[in-house]
Amino acid sequence: MKTILTYAVLSFFVSCLSAFAQRDDYYGSASIDSPAGLGNIDLAFHLETDDGGNIISTNSYIILEKTILFPKADNQVDGKDVGPKIQKGELFPFYLETKSFTTTVTEKEVTRKIILDGTNSTEIDSITGTYTETISGYLPAPVTVRGTFVLVRPAQEAFHCQYLDTLEPTDELTIEEIRAGGSDPRPLNSGT
Repeated sequence: MKTILTYAVLSFFVSCLSAFAQRDDYYGSASIDSPAGLGNIDLAFHLETDDGGNIISTNSYIILEKTILFPKADNQVDGKDVGPKIQKGELFPFYLETKSFTTTVTEKEVTRKIILDGTNSTEIDSITGTYTETISGYLPAPVTVRGTFVLVRPAQEAFHCQYLDTLEPTDELTIEEIRAGGSDPRPLNSGT
């Protein structure tokens, strides 16, 4: 149930992003099962492909604006900072492997590599599968982080998303109407 709810919320959120995202962008999260207690990881990838469905590694990367767990790559793409590059991958069946990258964790330099292995649905532009991350250099032996992931590509067409904090209420009861128990706007203590 948790996965279905997460997917539904994510699908709505991503459809609202469609006006801002590129068609090659995928957004989602990984729910980590092992080791226990790590929670969820936000994921965002820019994945350009050739006509055969192979991911073009030189043009594909982790999008830093949507996830905080990944370091900045040495080079920029279109004038913006990007995360680690993709080493290889394909869309059908879905497989993605990042290049190894280094980060500092409690003053130790660690090497990380992510592999996503899954299935996709072309009808709704979603990908689900297994998330595996290998972390070397922190402990004497490499640590493998495992979980499941969901990635969703924003819809091509723009959806009209309702930003509740910026819209004026329409056809809603006022506080006075709620206090009165209906559409009568008189305050409860008015006596009339």
